[in-house]
Amino acid sequence: MKLVDSIPNLRSERESPYVFVGRKTELGVLHTFWDQIVNYQSYQKGLFLIHGIQGMGKTQLMTQFANQLQQIYSENKKSVFVHLVLHISNLTLQEARVSLEETLMRKRKVLKSIKRFDVRIFGTGAGVEQFDQQSLSFNSMLTKMASWEPKPLILVTIDEVQQLKEEGVAVLELLHHGINGLPMMVLCAGHQHSTSILERFGLSRLGKVINLSLLEHEDCLNAFHSMGTNWDLDIEDAEVRRQLEILADETQYFPCHLQSYLTAMREVTYFLDTKTTSSKKPMAVEQWEEIKLRGAKFRDEYYAYRVSSLGFSGVAL
Repeated sequence: MKLVDSIPNLRSERESPYVFVGRKTELGVLHTFWDQIVNYQSYQKGLFLIHGIQGMGKTQLMTQFANQLQQIYSENKKSVFVHLVLHISNLTLQEARVSLEETLMRKRKVLKSIKRFDVRIFGTGAGVEQFDQQSLSFNSMLTKMASWEPKPLILVTIDEVQQLKEEGVAVLELLHHGINGLPMMVLCAGHQHSTSILERFGLSRLGKVINLSLLEHEDCLNAFHSMGTNWDLDIEDAEVRRQLEILADETQYFPCHLQSYLTAMREVTYFLDTKTTSSKKPMAVEQWEEIKLRGAKFRDEYYAYRVSSLGFSGVAL
């Protein structure tokens, strides 16, 4: 399978502050397991876990993987890809069923092409876009989907699994054991102690554990080079390349730090003077320093937000 390049053309950075870089090895591992599940009919059971400290890019890796699969299957009309996103804060069998219903509703046009798709699941009245009042249970819906031809290919993603509570165990137990005949991959993300949390609830049969570490220096540097190209900097200039090297080192190769400095670079270069004889924008020493100051500010704000979200206040960073 040809993977989508994880160092994108950063034109999208004009609209979005987040840029996904690196993680080709980890994406390759996820795609390998996905291929085993859907192509070789192994229907491998178990949970796949991405874990690491906060700010390491767990959520973004999971999202990138889902986006790559969505792109692959949007071009493959013979398969139906279903991405079910479950939220750990409200993880119950009832909420899982509702989420699955809503996901299938968004896929209803594609699903109507499935020969054994049960149209009775949907409301029958004109303009009615809701499920029958006697909706099936989460388990029953998955079992019914296993009978469809072609079989839907299901990716379930659950973030922040370190926050798993007793009421969510039934959902993970069901997904943990899987449904016979249904190709489904369950991908979780959480902090570094998530494995022990899952094991505490008897969810010890993990298909694969991916421990995220720092980004490679080259990935960070390539991101700044792409950003510079995007904003018409002369990245062949020796001083520009030196400054980009400094910025890459400033990130300490943390994904969350990288995003902070890329956002700072975007903001500063956005206001550069474009009325020059050259097509390349000039950068003064003061502007490079401004990028570093803003990057550090955005980085500290990120950590302050994460600390406050854990219930702490008045913590000096």
